[in-house]
Amino acid sequence: MGDLPQDGVPEIALVGRSNVGKSSLLNTLAGQHNLARTSRTPGRTRLLNLFTVNGGLVRLVDCPGYGYAKAARHERAGWGELVEAYLSEREALRLVLLLVDARLKPQAPDRDMAGWLRRRGRALQLVATKWDRLSGNERPVARRELEAAFAATPLGFSSVNAEGREALRQAVVHCDQSR
Repeated sequence: MGDLPQDGVPEIALVGRSNVGKSSLLNTLAGQHNLARTSRTPGRTRLLNLFTVNGGLVRLVDCPGYGYAKAARHERAGWGELVEAYLSEREALRLVLLLVDARLKPQAPDRDMAGWLRRRGRALQLVATKWDRLSGNERPVARRELEAAFAATPLGFSSVNAEGREALRQAVVHCDQSR
């Protein structure tokens, strides 16, 4: 935490389970294919990775995922402590993008994270990743299930075809107005 910049640039954190698509979303949002490293192996993001975007006006923070990861238990615990401290204490944090896999029923760890963020007064945008993998009939069902589970309207997002990118970019650009 002591190594983070203290310049007051508004930050947006990307949180979610391992392999939900945080790094892919970041790449799609920025319009750069290899900005953040992606992997099929859960748990490759092990630090807070900061990316300055929008001409230096906003910083995106790719957080280590929670849930399964190919790493030692003590190492995973350290990631959790780092993310918890960041999400709890960081004054520059303006918005948390909580990424959930649209193909799955709402998961308890994701609901727990949403509740935890709300108890700390953090602004939250629910993002349903892998939206392109749902059929036209599955999308309204998934949207209703996510709305009911999280008491929030999810934004469908696809890193494959960039669906939802512009809506998410608007949330990022206007994040400083969320507090």
